[in-house]
Amino acid sequence: MNKSIKLFLGFPLLIAAMLFLNACSSDSDPEPDPNPEPEPEVPSNKTPFLKKIGGTGDDYISASITDDKGNLYVTGAFNGTASFGKSDLTSLGGVDAYVAKYNTNGDLIWVVPIAGTQYSYGRALTFDKAGNVCVVGDFNGTVNVAGTNLTAFGQYNTFIVRVTLAGVLVSAIRDGIGTANSGSSGLTWPRAVTFDSDGNMYMAGSFYYEAKFGNLSVIGDPDMDGQMFVVKYNPDGSAAWVQKSSAGANASGIAVSPSSALVYVTGTLYGKSSFGATELTSKGEGDVLLVGYQIENGAVNSAQNFGGTGGDGATDIAFDQYGQIFLVGYFTGQATFGKYTLDAGAYNDMFLFRVGNGGYYWTKQLKGYAMANDLMINNNGIYVTGWFSNKVTFGSTDVTSRGSLDAFAMKYSLGGTVQWYGTAGGTGNDRGESVATDALGNVFMSGDFQSTIHYGEKNVASAGATDAMMVKYVMD
Repeated sequence: MNKSIKLFLGFPLLIAAMLFLNACSSDSDPEPDPNPEPEPEVPSNKTPFLKKIGGTGDDYISASITDDKGNLYVTGAFNGTASFGKSDLTSLGGVDAYVAKYNTNGDLIWVVPIAGTQYSYGRALTFDKAGNVCVVGDFNGTVNVAGTNLTAFGQYNTFIVRVTLAGVLVSAIRDGIGTANSGSSGLTWPRAVTFDSDGNMYMAGSFYYEAKFGNLSVIGDPDMDGQMFVVKYNPDGSAAWVQKSSAGANASGIAVSPSSALVYVTGTLYGKSSFGATELTSKGEGDVLLVGYQIENGAVNSAQNFGGTGGDGATDIAFDQYGQIFLVGYFTGQATFGKYTLDAGAYNDMFLFRVGNGGYYWTKQLKGYAMANDLMINNNGIYVTGWFSNKVTFGSTDVTSRGSLDAFAMKYSLGGTVQWYGTAGGTGNDRGESVATDALGNVFMSGDFQSTIHYGEKNVASAGATDAMMVKYVMD
C-alpha cells in the first residue's frame, strides 16, 4: 500500500481520534449516514498468484506498496536461507531485513538485503518525491546495504534506506541512535513513514530512554517500556523537528493531510500521557490514539483517545481525497468511538473508524474474532487486511477460518459498505500484514503463514515454521 497515504506492525496497538483542527473536527454530534448504501452480495474474485518467500527459518513481510505499472515492493525480514523466487539469500545474523520487487505475475525482479551481524528488520516503506523506494526499520550490530556499513550505537537504531526502482542503492543512513547519556540503553523502533508533496519525510515509532535524530534528541522516562516519537526530515535529510509522548504510547501509522498542513500519527495510549498541552488518560489497558502535528514546526494541533475498559488500539491511518481520516485496529469488550459504542463480546473485533468533516462520524466492525493490520484508501474504496479466527461476518456473509488464524483482505465503499473480501488460510496461523492496490483495481495482500496456505484452488506449503506470502486478487 502506498504509505504516503497510509503506513505498520509492532506493539500492542493503537488509536483513535476525533476533536482536532477545524477541518477535521467540530463540536456538533455525529450523525448517521443520511444515505446508507444497501449491503451488496460479496462478489467472486480471481487469484492470479499466490507466492511465498521462505526457507528453513522464519520469514516475514511487514509492508508493501505498488508502483504505477503494478509492480509490488515488499519489506520485512528473513532467517537462515530463504528463497525469494529466482534468488536465494542467507542471513548473516539471526534475522536480516530486505526490500524486494516483484512484477505483475509475482516473479522476482530484484531483492536487496539489509544484512547484519546480529539483527535487522524492515518495518515500513513508501516512495519519496523522486520516485525512489524508501525503507525504514530497526537494527543492532552492523548491517551492510550494497557495500555501505551502518553500525548501531545503543541496542537498536533506525536505518533509512533508499533504492531506485531498479534496486540500485541511493542512500543508507543510521539514525535514532543512543546518546552519550543513554549509552547501550538507547533503543528506537520505527513503525511508519511517509512523505509530503515537498519531499519532507515523516517517521513515527517508539523509543526507550533517550534517542537522537540528526542533531535533535528526545529524552524519555526510563521507567516506561516505550514512548512514541515522530520526526520530520527536510528534503536534504536533516532533522527539522522531533516530538514525543510524555509517557506510555506507541505509534503504528502516519499520514499527511491532503492540505499538507498537518501530519497525523495513530497508535496506542497506555495510561496517562501528554501531547503538547493536552493530557490524555486511557480508559483501559490501552486506547486508540490520534495526534495531529503542525507540519511547519511540529506543534501539537490535536490529541484524542478512544476505547473502553479493555485493550484497544489502532494499527493504521489513511486520508481520503476529501481530507477525512480513517483508522483501523482492534478493540475488546465495549469501546466508544465518538458517539458510537461497539461491543466485541468475549474476544477482540476489528474496527474501521471514519472521522469526517463537520462532526460526521461512523464506525464499522468485523464481528467475530479479528484484527486489522493495514489500511489504504483510493478513489475506488477502502482496503483493509488482517486476520480472523473461528467465524466472522463480512457484510452479510459468515466465514469460518480453516485453522487457528486466517488472513483476509476486504474492500469497503467510501460510505462503509462491504463490497468484496478474500481469505487465505490453512491449519496454522496465517496473517495479512499489508494491503496495496494497482491502477486496475487489483488487490495485493502480503503477510505470513504456517504449514500450507490455501486460496481457492491455489495452495503453497511453507518451507520453515513461518513463511511470507503474497496474494494478488484480480477484480472482475
